Amino acid sequence: MTDEKMQARPWNDRTMKRFLHSPVAALAVLVFAAALAFYEVAGSRNADLMASWIAGHFLHAGLSDQVYPGYTEAFSLHPHPTWHAFVEATDYQGPIFPFIYPPIWAWLMGHIGTIEAFQLFASFALFANIGMLAATLWLAMRVSGQGMPPVAYVALGVVLLAGTPVGVLPLAEGQPQILVSFLLVLAIERCWSGNQVAAGTALALAAALKLYPAIFVLIWLVTGERRALGSFAIVGAGLAGLSVALTDWDLHRAFLSDLSIISNTVLVTAVSTNVQASVAQLFFAGDLMRVPAIEVGGATNVAPAWQYLVPDHGFRWLFKGFLLGILAGIIWAASRTQPETRAALVWPLSLSLTALVLPLTWIYYFIPGIAFLPGIAWRLGRVGGGLAFAAVFLPICWQVVPFWRGIIALPVMFQLVATLAMCALTIATAIALFLQLRRENPVRNTFTEQPL
Repeated sequence: MTDEKMQARPWNDRTMKRFLHSPVAALAVLVFAAALAFYEVAGSRNADLMASWIAGHFLHAGLSDQVYPGYTEAFSLHPHPTWHAFVEATDYQGPIFPFIYPPIWAWLMGHIGTIEAFQLFASFALFANIGMLAATLWLAMRVSGQGMPPVAYVALGVVLLAGTPVGVLPLAEGQPQILVSFLLVLAIERCWSGNQVAAGTALALAAALKLYPAIFVLIWLVTGERRALGSFAIVGAGLAGLSVALTDWDLHRAFLSDLSIISNTVLVTAVSTNVQASVAQLFFAGDLMRVPAIEVGGATNVAPAWQYLVPDHGFRWLFKGFLLGILAGIIWAASRTQPETRAALVWPLSLSLTALVLPLTWIYYFIPGIAFLPGIAWRLGRVGGGLAFAAVFLPICWQVVPFWRGIIALPVMFQLVATLAMCALTIATAIALFLQLRRENPVRNTFTEQPL
């Protein structure tokens, strides 16, 4: 090697190190990825967003009895019967999904614009969703990326979100779970930063969209974050009261009735990523009911049908027991960790574990866990972190999705594969938490410490 090259190499190493540790460079990578995502996803069908838009239309038109599907026996993922004829009169093509969110959001959608303005609104929503997805990753890096080069964290996070259905599918569908995930991670980061009022507000907003985030106030209850609890209670109660005031109690009764049916149904689709759906496939395949999709236009990129199971009481109580066990574990871990560990490991583990055992969770419910994974992998070291990253990413990356679709050993093979990948994410987080707990609470050798 020449003297010139030997002198140049340290300069290049220093330059690379500066680049990897530069927050500005990390932000530039994130902005570039966001711009590319907008270019790739723009013009998608936005089926989930469309459901909220239609619900807003019917509520604004005074047809509140046509907002919710009105399920009586099982959650079929079908909308209200009148929706199909209404959507056929528009330019929309694709599946029609039901509206299953609290009434206040239908009221809000009904006041945004007419059905003809949907595509314009969808473009703005896509822009906002990409921004929130990028912000989710950035906030997770602030909490979990201590000591890790920011550019490396962002790059790995972008690969995980853009290279799998976890990040791309909710963008294409206009899924509100992106907002919920952002609010959850924002609540974690704000509490970690000492702004408990903002943390409680963010969690209350998340729970107002999808009710399950409310269970995570247990962490604050155990750790004594009173301001976060108070903020959550005040904002949550205010939103609930506002929802009833803006709509009516009958609409809320219809929402709660559908929610009860939904919670007692196990839906099996390619992206219903949870253990209950996997158990239904593996052990109750003969009891699965096949349901055709409700769609207009005919040309979609999703399966034309899915399955559901109405489990017996034993099945339901078994998973309720699992959930109670998880909540007990969350309480135990939260009470024995430092604030930094709670934010970086206990919260992500809680979010991923809960998503795995609930009856109706989709692959994009793991956005928060995926956003924290680069920092978790960094804690596990080069070999352990590499294995964790590979176990989560490789089975569900877009390049192998067609392969799983071709295997017909199970009704929906990718559902099982994706669930196993999210189990790997949860296990990696749990191992990182276990190692951190050992560092924070080292086991003392009482025999050798006794005085002679």
